[in-house]
Amino acid sequence: MNWVDRMNHVIEYIEDNLTEKIDYSVIARLACCSVYNLQRVFSFLLNIPLSEYIRNRRLTEAAERLRQKGGRVLDIAVLYQYESQEAFTRAFIKFHGVTPASVKKRFCRLSVCPKAAINQNHDRRNIQMSEQSLLLERTEPLPLFYRGVKGPGTLPSAMSMWSFLEFLGLAHDTQQTYTILAGLIGELYSPPVSLPPASGVSRMLSAMGFEHEVFTAQKGAGNYLSKEAMTKRITACLLETRKPLVIITQSGDWCFGGTVIGYEHNGETLINWGYFPFDDSANPQPILTPNNEWYDDSTIAAFIGERKSPADLTSVYRAGVEAAFDDMANHYQDAKQRFFSEWLNALRSPLDETIGEIRKTRKIPCAWVNPWEEDATDAELVNKLLQIVDPLWCDYAERRFYAAQFLKQAAAHLPQAADALMKAHDAFDRIHTLMGEYIKRVDLEPGAENINMDKFNNPAVRGEMADIVEQCRLEEQNAAQYIKDAALIP
Repeated sequence: MNWVDRMNHVIEYIEDNLTEKIDYSVIARLACCSVYNLQRVFSFLLNIPLSEYIRNRRLTEAAERLRQKGGRVLDIAVLYQYESQEAFTRAFIKFHGVTPASVKKRFCRLSVCPKAAINQNHDRRNIQMSEQSLLLERTEPLPLFYRGVKGPGTLPSAMSMWSFLEFLGLAHDTQQTYTILAGLIGELYSPPVSLPPASGVSRMLSAMGFEHEVFTAQKGAGNYLSKEAMTKRITACLLETRKPLVIITQSGDWCFGGTVIGYEHNGETLINWGYFPFDDSANPQPILTPNNEWYDDSTIAAFIGERKSPADLTSVYRAGVEAAFDDMANHYQDAKQRFFSEWLNALRSPLDETIGEIRKTRKIPCAWVNPWEEDATDAELVNKLLQIVDPLWCDYAERRFYAAQFLKQAAAHLPQAADALMKAHDAFDRIHTLMGEYIKRVDLEPGAENINMDKFNNPAVRGEMADIVEQCRLEEQNAAQYIKDAALIP
């Protein structure tokens, strides 16, 4: 049996088991190869990682089932192997651009990932991966990702660095480590739906005592590297140091981040271990990610050396409080004001005016991405506008939840500033609670089936939601003042 036949056999197995748990070790045996070789050959032949193909096929079939048969969104999520409705909804929006609930109510343009087919012409390539490839290995693998638990949170920069420390065996208290990293990087205080700058990653590595270099794909920046230069730097780093590095990027409609532990095709394909895309099998494996899927204007690459002098927790938390003050008072100030203004305008304006503004500016307020279609109907634009409800609330509430946790931890290590830190903690905690009230206005309890469109279309209800957002903005100002007070205390 040649590679083409093996991969077609794998594709048939996947197709027959889209509503079942798919264990990579099982399909690797079907293909008569290792799990790692299964992924590399699949990605090589189809130009899509195995995990992404399975996810996209499930989302395609889930949308079709919702359209044809209806049913509860939660039931469909469980059927297609999602641990929660929230996780399914996020993935659905990223792939299709609309919420699952909207598919049942009106016609929507949906993305489609058709069943793959490999013909014999592929076999002429003989699966020649590369003369230069590399895969680092852990000497004592640990069970990082448990079934249903993909790590401590979903903020890509902190999650990527957390996976790096786990790979090296340096992360012991998972929750504390993740919270410290997110606090030092700045993800806890940034506007929602944004990545922190390269300077935040560098700040975190300095506070943690690591020698490092951080580069970005943002043209004009002093630490800019082109795709070719960054690829060359990545391969050289892995070859020379035999240590992993960290990549964080926001590319189109998804974020990628994690520990890069190797490469294929002379660096054209990275081998990622950690954050995204999630491998939810019982035995997580490295994932192949072609360069055209990760290199983007937002990309940050961190090349991490030795730890010069591991810092004690007191100095780490002190650095985190100073970083929080810089982020709240300076770095994110303008971006946050623009974000709140955009958010409030979208809620306070009549819906037809908001849709008109979207058509004029070609920008969806507070959106992760702005896929634009000239002939989009008003109903389709309203579907995109729903991002100001979900998943925006989840992203914002999560960031401020971890901000509160970080400040509470810091208060225990900085007794002189404990009072101010706990006041800032309370302000962020109130934001987390307010965001729960925000989604209740349109009947979107966590785990609820869908947004109540009658309420969302009601100007009075959107006005109430705007009042909640305004309260959040004021709590942000209060938190910034308390953090400033804490930072000034010796």
